[in-house]
Amino acid sequence: MKKHLSNEKGLTIVECIMALFLTTIMVVSLINMQSLAWVGAGKSDYLGRAVGILQRELENREYDILKSTTPTTGTTTTCSDRDGNVVDCNQAGKMFTVTTTTTACSITSAGVTTCPTTATANIWRVDVQLGWTGSSHGLGSTIMVSPQSNF
Repeated sequence: MKKHLSNEKGLTIVECIMALFLTTIMVVSLINMQSLAWVGAGKSDYLGRAVGILQRELENREYDILKSTTPTTGTTTTCSDRDGNVVDCNQAGKMFTVTTTTTACSITSAGVTTCPTTATANIWRVDVQLGWTGSSHGLGSTIMVSPQSNF
């Protein structure tokens, strides 16, 4: 007498092929998202480094003015590498271009700040613009600094 198993357990070949097909679709979808993640990580790296360099430049200029050092007015351009070290602008390791403009300003008796080209400075405006290859706008920031008296 032959016995037939009617209650077999396990996976059929069709179920295995369907599971393999669905897993393949999932892996391919994740691989396509990986390139977006790399682009996002690269942009985040540039922005993080750029903000640090921008803030350091603003604080250095502010420190010089606060200790009553008369700054040189006008625009200066420097370049830095990925770690923020100043490098030659023609060097291969250049990553960021930092343009700093210092303007002499004065506050009138009415409390209005003016920055004419011939101002007697009692306040300084420092504009810093930072750019890098591939960025259309870069980053920029401005501070107003007034020298402090020695105590």
